[in-house]
Amino acid sequence: AAEVAVSCAVAPDGLITLLLDGVRGGRDDLQLVLRRRKARRGERPVRLPLVPSEEGVPHRYGTVVPPDPGVLTEGRWDIHLDTGEGKPAKVRPGSIDLRGFGPVSTGPAYTVVQLPYASESGHLALRTWTRDRHAEATEVWADDGIMHVRGLLYGSDFGAAEPLLLMRRRGMEESGFWLPGVSSGGADFSFSLPASDLSDQLVSRHELWDLWVGRRHDPV
Repeated sequence: AAEVAVSCAVAPDGLITLLLDGVRGGRDDLQLVLRRRKARRGERPVRLPLVPSEEGVPHRYGTVVPPDPGVLTEGRWDIHLDTGEGKPAKVRPGSIDLRGFGPVSTGPAYTVVQLPYASESGHLALRTWTRDRHAEATEVWADDGIMHVRGLLYGSDFGAAEPLLLMRRRGMEESGFWLPGVSSGGADFSFSLPASDLSDQLVSRHELWDLWVGRRHDPV
């Protein structure tokens, strides 16, 4: 049988709605089944019932991904469709609208981020993070040999602390350097990195570097 496509829409508050089109009316037995990769022994999948869309679109069913980290713990979740007929099957991604992407839950205890994406096999999956704080880049651009990064730190403001950007060569935690940035004192941050500073650190022609945002004496 042909694989089914499920679309994703992210609301302004970060909540993710999964949408299935082309469903004949009157179905009340459709579920999306989320299975976490590398799940612990005995860990059960999360089942999300599909219900008729509140938008009134004919033959469209949807469900909201729960933001509670106690329901979807940190990890990568493969999404399956259970029609009640046979074994649940993985679904293909339809449209993925990430315009509202951001933390789905932010508070003093934790920040939860959920990101739908197409896996390497071409199926729909969900990546979830649960952190004390989470940094998200909102703009990245280059100008006159300088790379600029702007973003937001969710879960905490900078206050009087100086923003710091840690650039670390992937796979080599002992290799990296810090770059100071600026902030208004709120959640915003910005950094400017001369390309020459980074090129001085390179040891091969092609490298991957991970970027970590923190506060002086308090890295994320």
